[in-house]
Amino acid sequence: MNIFQKINTNEKYRKIIISVILTKLALIFIASFNQMVSPHIHRQVDTLGVAMRYWLKMTHESFSLETILPAVINSGSGNGITPMEFPIINLLLAPFFIGSDLINIPIVTLVFVVLTIILWRLSYKSWDGVQIGKVEVKNVILWMPILSLTSIYAGKFIPDTIALFLILIAVGRSWDKPKIESVLYASVALLIKPVLVIGFGLFLYKDIKEVVIRYWYIWLVPILVALIYYTLGVAFITEHGSMNLFAIEVRGLSKGLLNFVKHSYKFPKLLNEMLFIRFASIVVFPFIIIKLFKRDSFVIRSLMILSLQLLSIAIIGGKEVYAHDYYFLGMVPILLLLSFSVLNKINNKLVVLVLMIFTFRTLEVFYSDSKPIFSSKKRHWRITEQCRQLKIENKNFPWSKNEVFRTSNEGYPLLAICLRERVGSTFSKYGVLYATDGIPEGCREIKRYKDIKAIECE
Repeated sequence: MNIFQKINTNEKYRKIIISVILTKLALIFIASFNQMVSPHIHRQVDTLGVAMRYWLKMTHESFSLETILPAVINSGSGNGITPMEFPIINLLLAPFFIGSDLINIPIVTLVFVVLTIILWRLSYKSWDGVQIGKVEVKNVILWMPILSLTSIYAGKFIPDTIALFLILIAVGRSWDKPKIESVLYASVALLIKPVLVIGFGLFLYKDIKEVVIRYWYIWLVPILVALIYYTLGVAFITEHGSMNLFAIEVRGLSKGLLNFVKHSYKFPKLLNEMLFIRFASIVVFPFIIIKLFKRDSFVIRSLMILSLQLLSIAIIGGKEVYAHDYYFLGMVPILLLLSFSVLNKINNKLVVLVLMIFTFRTLEVFYSDSKPIFSSKKRHWRITEQCRQLKIENKNFPWSKNEVFRTSNEGYPLLAICLRERVGSTFSKYGVLYATDGIPEGCREIKRYKDIKAIECE
């Protein structure tokens, strides 16, 4: 038994791993008092904006069919309804905006982090006693929030990690015997993120006939549920909507696959992130290749499953997946199973090297996650404070009255989140712009702050 195996069987080390994970998630929560934690702030703000819009619908807008349909807060002059993944997370989080502007976003972030922890814990317990390739799967899941791509995205305000843990719960609970509850977990996972269908790849470690004959409803029913939503459901939302801001369409076999292959030079860098942890691939990858040449059945099957998963991602996402690497989260369980199988068998000197790389990379992630905590004088934090001050000093503005304010053009709705109001109007009497932006014709500046200014129009 080498050092890595001892770490995974010793209760003291297990507690250390859990402490590291909880520290990471706590940093993300504390940082939320200042701003979202990188990367992909654009996606996080969009997710938060849909949840906030549901809160505005519940409290400031009249109830109708449109109330239950997903909509963005940067709605412009339309209703802002937009086709997107099934908005169950946004709906669950919406009521937690009930607090004041000072605390409601951190509270929503805390609820999201707690939900992530609960699902991580449930997925860990779902795999208790299960081995794949002589690796305890629960040990893989225990480490997951601080390894591979999940070390980057666990706790971040995107739906992908939550969908990953849901699919792991579904597969884990039915590993020994199919259970109807797995259908529910998997259906929710695929409704949130259909690309997580590749999570069913874990079943391919079992006998294929058994998966088809005994397990058919565990994977087929969730796929059908997702297909119904992403065809009929999305068409219904589109019919009632005014915007199309979320990329949820399948790009097609030829276009997606060809674009993926065309940009495949980016994949080695991504693979470096996914094998255990960044730069540990210099140890793990060569041993996987050695086992492949030795015709190790577990490695061969794992690489075949990973190839199928990669093909699915390429078809669904095309070249865009390189810019949005959270699409690859569904591959993480099998990549880590491979990594653990290697680390369980190599000599202690190489294990120590990998653990040293892990330590430095974890500290790097901690530093990245905690940056907003120590950047209270930076622009995002200043704007948040100025929005709060602007709302206090301009009580004549129609705050909380379902007004759609004029704002500066933005790639994602930071000013909307800042104001807790719908934005994007071109004819509203009231608006908030960045200080450097020009004032629209027929409008006048009535209050200026360091980074933003309030305007009133005819």
